[in-house]
Amino acid sequence: MTLAWRGAEKITAADFQPAFVIVALISAATFLMFRRLPPDAGAEVSRRQSVASTGPTAAGDQKQG
Repeated sequence: MTLAWRGAEKITAADFQPAFVIVALISAATFLMFRRLPPDAGAEVSRRQSVASTGPTAAGDQKQG
């Protein structure tokens, strides 16, 4: 596409810059979408324990004073 836009016949390094910018924008957009997922999203697929605890569970976790 950049070849047609520039009216060139040979590919140069400058022809790749728009592609990298587009990939960066898509990556940034997906980061914002994945950031909204809960912390234990995908835990079942990766066979990890889900984060179910919301409060202190041991005596050492309690604040003193």
